[in-house]
Formats: sequence, C-alpha cells, structure tokens
Amino acid sequence: MPAEFRNGPASGPAEDQRPVGAWHDAGQHMDETLAMPLFDYCTGLLGEELAATGAVQDSLIAVDAQIGRQTEPGELRVPLYFAARRQCLSRRPGRRLTPAAAAGQSGAATPDAGPSPRAVGETLPIVTAALARLPDRDREVLNLAFRHGIEGADLAAVLGLSSRRAESLLSGAGDRFARSAAVVVILRAGEAGCQVLAGIVSQQDAVSSPPESKLIRLNRHTESCPGCARVLGDRAFSPDLIGQVPLTAPPARLRLRIIRTMLALEAYRRKAAGPPDGAGYAHPRSRAGGGAHRRS
Repeated sequence: MPAEFRNGPASGPAEDQRPVGAWHDAGQHMDETLAMPLFDYCTGLLGEELAATGAVQDSLIAVDAQIGRQTEPGELRVPLYFAARRQCLSRRPGRRLTPAAAAGQSGAATPDAGPSPRAVGETLPIVTAALARLPDRDREVLNLAFRHGIEGADLAAVLGLSSRRAESLLSGAGDRFARSAAVVVILRAGEAGCQVLAGIVSQQDAVSSPPESKLIRLNRHTESCPGCARVLGDRAFSPDLIGQVPLTAPPARLRLRIIRTMLALEAYRRKAAGPPDGAGYAHPRSRAGGGAHRRS
C-alpha cells in the first residue's frame, strides 16, 4: 500500500473546502476516461490482467491525496500514469514481456503468420506485429504517445525524463517502428518476399538475443536488399498508425474491482471530510489516530 495512504490521504485547505461530490465526479471521470485506459497501459507493461488490475488500484490510491488540489479531474491524468508506471515497474523487475502482451493486446498476430495483407483496412495486424518486435521502452513510449495521447511535457513527466530526452526517445522509437513494420510486410509476403530476410529471422528466433540487436541486423538487410525494396514498394508506416490499435478493456470482474476501489475512496473521503453544511461543503473531522483504508 502506498505510504501516503497508510494514515489516510493528506488534507489541505483546498481539499477541506471542496464540495462533497467532488470525489464522486472525479471518480466517474476516472472510470470513463482514465481508469480503463490505465488498465490497458498497465497490461502492456505487465502482460497479465490481474497484475494490471492491482497496479491500477494502487495507482488510484496513490494519487487520491491529490484530489481536491486539482481544478479539474482531467488534471489527474499525468499523475495517474506516472503512479501506474511506478507500480508496474516495481512488479516486473528485469522481466521481458511476451510478444502478445507486448503488442498491447492478447493474441496479437506474429510477424510471419497469416496471409499477406494488402488492403488499407488490414494494416492493424502489421502494426501490432511491428510493435511486438520492438524493445520494451520503444513500445511503451509509442503506446503512450499514439494510443493514450500523452505527448510533449506530459510524456516527459510520466517517464520521469527531460522534455528533450523524451522527444528524442519518441522520435527514435518512431523510426524503429517504421523499419520494423517494413520487415513485417516483407515477411508476410511469403514466397514472394525475401528468403534471405526470412532466414535471418529464423536464425534469430532460434537464439535468445535482445530486440535491439535483431532490429539492427534486419534493418541493415532491408535497406540494402533490392528484393526487399521490390516487395515493400512505396509503402511507408507512420507511427500515427499505432493509434488504430484498440485499447484493452478489463474483463467485467476486474472492471468491478477497479470501480469498487474508486467507490471505497469516495466513501473514505466522505467520512474523513465530515457532514456537509447547508451550502454543500464538507467540514473535516478530526484526523487524530487516522485509520488506514484497505484496497478492496
């Protein structure tokens, strides 16, 4: 449990004077536009739905003390993603995601499986497969920017980096995504594709090596191979396409756990704030001996 919540959420002048329903309004906003996308983000980092649910719950608790110090519920977005990232990293030290979880969806297609997609409407399998072949850091940054709409200073804040470093990381990840997508297209061409490239992939899949080293060798080949250039043609893959990948929604039972956490936080705050006056504002109770609230 986050330390800031063990003795109850911190209280301040702005928090003590807010309307009784402020947490309810923020909680409803979290459920509809924050908590569920947050589940997708945590699932992408952890690769497991139950662990992701726990990370979302702990993130909601961790930022609970900030409710009332924000002018709008939407301002909790960056603190929530920052808290979620910390929760996820603490749950997966040194563990790499499986390709399916890495792509942001369960059951994502692998690059060398299935027919060759040519129609514009069949771009999604290429995008998810290209994401799955990227290093974890690239994939996280691209998902945050293009699937969750967190860019610029907000992206830097979530990652705990300077704006310049975050911008550089995003730019490099976008370039690597475009090259990874090109490799996927050529592999999906089957016999019409480049057999040399297919051989390189088979050799790399047979041994354990970091995604970075795999991408470097594949990119060097595709950039100098006439056969790969012929298959790829003038097709180019912008990282904007990543926004087409739908967010992963939690199963009903896990969504219920998240909602219960928000309701429990609302109930705790109502109790801590005390009864409202005639104007609808809560008056804080004494916090002597403040008790802890447990995650449901």
